[in-house]
Amino acid sequence: MTDESPSPTEIDPRLRRIIDDGIAHAKVAIAQYQDRATNNLVRCTRLLKLYEVLRANMPPSIHADLEDVLRATVVLMHASVEDFLRVIAEARLPLAEPEVLDKVPFSVKGATSEKIQLGFLARHRGKSVNEVIEQVVRDHLARTSFSSTSDIVSVLTRLGLDAKQIEVHLPDLDAMIRRRHQIVHNADLVTGGAPPLAPIGYEDVQQWIHTSTMFMIDVLSMLGVDAVRQKWLASADAN
Repeated sequence: MTDESPSPTEIDPRLRRIIDDGIAHAKVAIAQYQDRATNNLVRCTRLLKLYEVLRANMPPSIHADLEDVLRATVVLMHASVEDFLRVIAEARLPLAEPEVLDKVPFSVKGATSEKIQLGFLARHRGKSVNEVIEQVVRDHLARTSFSSTSDIVSVLTRLGLDAKQIEVHLPDLDAMIRRRHQIVHNADLVTGGAPPLAPIGYEDVQQWIHTSTMFMIDVLSMLGVDAVRQKWLASADAN
């Protein structure tokens, strides 16, 4: 009797179709996100332009106060990078290998668990396995922040991407993230400092916007998605 079961290296055609459909859906979802990302970049560059206009038309005595516009820009740019990472992770992580998905905890009534409980499954009656995985991933990402470059590298690795291809951007991203933390957690105050507020440079913020843009473009390139490179660069440099 001939054993017609597939070899370990073969994939059932039905499963292959599901995987291919999932990848195609992920690419569409990420491609559709490009408009939102473009809008986020425009918002950041408009804040920079606002700073320029105010500084040019306001007396020098309040120039230091205007730096709060730059601080707001840093916070918004970091939020935009986080939004980008969540969107691509939400699209791609459900397609990851089982050992990667094993590290995504379930959320049950606000608490997380690595064990599947029947009560959790009962709340998802009528859904396919794919739909449950997508919901678990979505809930996990809603609780996830990317507060260091290590977090960024970790999520890209989990998505099967080569983080070495974006290493060139990590120093600037790290500087931006650290400054964002200083702003949102300490109001950018310097203990015992004179002046009490840490100065912030226009050129630094401009560079962080450009680096964040290039980072997102490079990640989308690794995903095989058209990153509308010229449109994004124009948005980032329109200041």
